[in-house]
Amino acid sequence: MSGEPKNATSQNDGWNFNGSAMNEAELKPICQEVEKHFSFPPRRIHRFFAVDDDYFLAELMGSHFRGFHIPISGREVLPDYLRDCFFRPYDEYDLNTPFEDIVAFDNLIYIRKGTCADVLGCVITYAHELQHFMQHGHTPRLWVVNSALYHNLARFDATAKAIDIPQERDANIVSKRIAEKILGADKVREYAQEQIKIMESLNEPTQATRWVFFRDVPALDEYDVLASTLPFVEKYNGKIDFGIDTTQPNWWLGPLPKNLG
Repeated sequence: MSGEPKNATSQNDGWNFNGSAMNEAELKPICQEVEKHFSFPPRRIHRFFAVDDDYFLAELMGSHFRGFHIPISGREVLPDYLRDCFFRPYDEYDLNTPFEDIVAFDNLIYIRKGTCADVLGCVITYAHELQHFMQHGHTPRLWVVNSALYHNLARFDATAKAIDIPQERDANIVSKRIAEKILGADKVREYAQEQIKIMESLNEPTQATRWVFFRDVPALDEYDVLASTLPFVEKYNGKIDFGIDTTQPNWWLGPLPKNLG
């Protein structure tokens, strides 16, 4: 199935459960509990909880993706029904409406159908993607450099894995910490161990490595994304296009250019 939403009744408040009253009743309260652990940037977020599998997204993101965060600047890679989530309904504007007045949301978090089926897995994934939203909102230039690393590092290091990227490590640590606070450390560890077994049985070593990191990393650790990113920038300047000039002093400070925001 295409994953196209059943309705858009939740468009205005940023919560879209696509007609699933069960998901809304079960997941919204606990996701709101997750949000209490974050200090949101001044950006509007649309939360999309899928009720169908979208095979295009599985091909785009990888077959084992659980969810994702994306800002409005990255919307062109998405199918139409997800691009529409950023904007007001068509009947609320016309061709003369300025673009900024058409935009209803600045960022999108998508939670996959299979992830929605398990509350603990949903909490972990939602907290993970919310941390990416925080990274983008609070330290956008650092976020764009890490995004470039995420998409390009394997071209220069065949052993590189997603979990090697600083912002991925940060999101794993934060999501583990929050899930433990809400649902308990024992349940979180059991869930991670189960994911490791599944990925090993599927011969997916990269995915297994991610879950081993998640299981073993101390949840209370504070992770310095900037300090961990700087060695990558020094090593790959001139090789990877980071989207911003990382040769400038304090390149990580300030807003992004509009085309990257």
